[in-house]
Amino acid sequence: EAARFSLPAVAHRNLPGREDIVTEDTGIVTAPTVGAYSAGLRRMMDDEALRRRLGEASLRRCGDCYGRNKILDQWETLLENVVK
Repeated sequence: EAARFSLPAVAHRNLPGREDIVTEDTGIVTAPTVGAYSAGLRRMMDDEALRRRLGEASLRRCGDCYGRNKILDQWETLLENVVK
């Protein structure tokens, strides 16, 4: 049941690797300040439609980037290159 849901995130703009996981389409990206981060959290808590939209986009992105088939394809490619 839980696999059907993904949580949108609030992340600082300058967080290393953030763009691999949280984008403007899958979460709220803020300036790296406590005020901006807390405002992003408040915005998400106050807006159910925004949470739903970002959560659905986050779930799609996770499936596209980290789904079973994607990971298995990457392993297959890696092992083929090692054998060559």
